[in-house]
Amino acid sequence: MKNKFFTRFICIMLATLCLPALNAFAAIDVEKGETASTITEIIDTLQISIEVPAGGRVPSFEATALPSSMLEYKIANYNYEYDSEYYHNFYKRGIQWYDLDNDRALKEGEAFVTGTRYRVDIGIQINYGTDIWGIPYYAFDENVTGYVNGERCTVSSFRGNNKDKFRELSYTFPPCEDAPADIGGVNLWISEPLENATADFTFTTNDVGYEPGEGGLFAVNGVTWYDADTSVDMDITDTFKAGRRYTVAIELNAVSPYMFATNSNGTSKVYATVNGHKAEVYCNAQTVSDMDKEIWVRYTFEACKSEINTVEVMDFSLPQEGKKGDITMSSPDDSIYTVEGITWQDSISTIATWNKKTGYTSQNGVFESGVTYTVTVTLAAKSGYKFATDNNGKPAVTASAGGFEMQVTEHYAYASDSYIMVTGRFICKQSLVSFVKIINLEEPLAGKRPDYFVNSLGVGYRIDNTSASDTVLRNGQYVERYYKFAGVSWFDINEGRYIYEDEVFVQGHVYTAYIDIVANSDRGYEFKYNEESESVVEATVNGNQALADPLGDNGALNHYVEYIVSCHYVFEGNDGPELGDVNGDGYVDNLDAAMILKYDAGLTYLVDEQLIIADVNGDGCADNLDAAKILKFDAGIIDSL
Repeated sequence: MKNKFFTRFICIMLATLCLPALNAFAAIDVEKGETASTITEIIDTLQISIEVPAGGRVPSFEATALPSSMLEYKIANYNYEYDSEYYHNFYKRGIQWYDLDNDRALKEGEAFVTGTRYRVDIGIQINYGTDIWGIPYYAFDENVTGYVNGERCTVSSFRGNNKDKFRELSYTFPPCEDAPADIGGVNLWISEPLENATADFTFTTNDVGYEPGEGGLFAVNGVTWYDADTSVDMDITDTFKAGRRYTVAIELNAVSPYMFATNSNGTSKVYATVNGHKAEVYCNAQTVSDMDKEIWVRYTFEACKSEINTVEVMDFSLPQEGKKGDITMSSPDDSIYTVEGITWQDSISTIATWNKKTGYTSQNGVFESGVTYTVTVTLAAKSGYKFATDNNGKPAVTASAGGFEMQVTEHYAYASDSYIMVTGRFICKQSLVSFVKIINLEEPLAGKRPDYFVNSLGVGYRIDNTSASDTVLRNGQYVERYYKFAGVSWFDINEGRYIYEDEVFVQGHVYTAYIDIVANSDRGYEFKYNEESESVVEATVNGNQALADPLGDNGALNHYVEYIVSCHYVFEGNDGPELGDVNGDGYVDNLDAAMILKYDAGLTYLVDEQLIIADVNGDGCADNLDAAKILKFDAGIIDSL
């Protein structure tokens, strides 16, 4: 609409300057039977907002036409009063309030009465103006639709005036309710400035009775951001810079029938906070007396900081029986936070504590076997940094110590420094596992499938009953094949690969059995290490010596036993492989053909039983001819071997 008015203004100015030529042009058109004219824009919808009646409040004779800038229409500036013994009529600025229950218009300054029904009548007129030919820019449609506060209302003529230029909206409100208490405080939350982040233009609040206003030129949702040192406004694409101070200004409008609390002189009584900090309440474009309907809240944040999302505590030691609490923990060398305090506690007392600021240190006792201890480490963000928080101001930081997950339990600030506390609960270890004994492992027999069901014999550890598998294509279907089952896996050293649970051992091959074990940490156990942080755990399998090594990043709790054994004997059961199933996996396919080809090329070794199974053409040899026949069978070219 702004562009439309501006264009018409330019046209009028040009027409004024060139009026003689235009008149001549118009005359020529008339002689030809033509007329130059501008089409009038027809207004078919009227939208007006006005304060809602509230018991004890006086009526407002101010209404707003929507949209609020460069309007096609406005409130008719009509004032009229008639007062007699039987009848009272009162209009001010085109507005009349009518008491339906008592059949009379309200006088100026007369308060609404709770429970009474009121009707508002609002006179509307178009914004006058015609083009150079006298054609009006706007006119009301014959059946124009009207809305008051978003609700459909009655539209009629306005006191007998021209219906093209004047209309009256009439809307009846529900029975009047008591006016709510004035809004004495507003509490707003908005994301604070962080380095490289864009400004947050959406605030939240738990209060009622107000909503975002229009704000300034760069405002979104009533929110404006600007650099506190340069007063330069930010738009939605600008990012914050570390070390700079930024101010947020938020316009709030009271939602009728709510009003902001004011003093007798019209100044605001509202107490405002932004993110829990006291903020300034002020007026901007409006006068002080308007602050019952519109206020601005302004708050300047501290210098913009970078956000810390993850922390790690270094040099962390688990509680060990007979040892004192570790108070030598630290942050990484290049970290942007520091360790400020450490405290170890049991359920009754503190056994060790250290505070960087005061220098206080105390170690009152040692860890006892089986007791659960809580460690709390206080961290401070370095200058220019802060710990991350969620929308409710709660910590949003992940923490660890010595590879163990820690909980962030508290977030608070002293002056400009941010602090968090990270805590963990640990059981004092009863003993260290130094010897592992595995029994009931069936040793390899040629033609027999691997054994995965073993037992541990000892205290403080158990078999880690986990499995691992691959998905492979077999006879046109994908099947799942396990190479680790119930914590046990078998590795064929000759072929340099793990074997699957449906394969069989090959005579002459050497195998390694890997058995995963885990310390019973829930009972305070872990695997033993020496002073050089090397595992010193010993192991046996079926009474034979084996190796035990750490598994993964946390070897104190996870180890594996490594047992090497050769396959010297042939399985004599009756479930041996069928003809062509050289690898004994229960299928006759390209893998068996490949195994024969490798044997034929001298790349692998086949035992006597495998040679018999591989000779599918019966010529007494296991060679490429047998491999070719198996491939034809696998492809469905022949039905049998």
